[in-house]
Amino acid sequence: KNIELDEYAEADSLVKATRYKEAFEALDKFIITYPNSNLLPKAKYSLGYSQWALKNYNAAIKTYSKIIQLHPDSEIIPDVIYGIANCEIQLTRITKAKKTLRGLISKYPKSEIIEKAKKRLEALKSIKL
Repeated sequence: KNIELDEYAEADSLVKATRYKEAFEALDKFIITYPNSNLLPKAKYSLGYSQWALKNYNAAIKTYSKIIQLHPDSEIIPDVIYGIANCEIQLTRITKAKKTLRGLISKYPKSEIIEKAKKRLEALKSIKL
């Protein structure tokens, strides 16, 4: 029985159930308990997503940025960058969000998130500052 996987699955199910405050606590505990886990990038991504959902946008940007710094080769990096752009949009940093999205599109053209990123960028172009 793998306790680590169980604890991750439990935290993940809280995210899916939109119980973000509890998810945040469970993920935070997981990250501290299993610092060498292969699931660390995903756990940190979910932590950042929970922070975003709780409207803690600056904290989410910090969490997401740490993932890029510590796990630069993770397959979730495009999603992480997209998450940063969404935080920037919520903080009305539109110019910065556009730059983030353009960087994502040029660096990871084959990522599944690219269609969403392109749509989001198009939507931002209509915003007059």
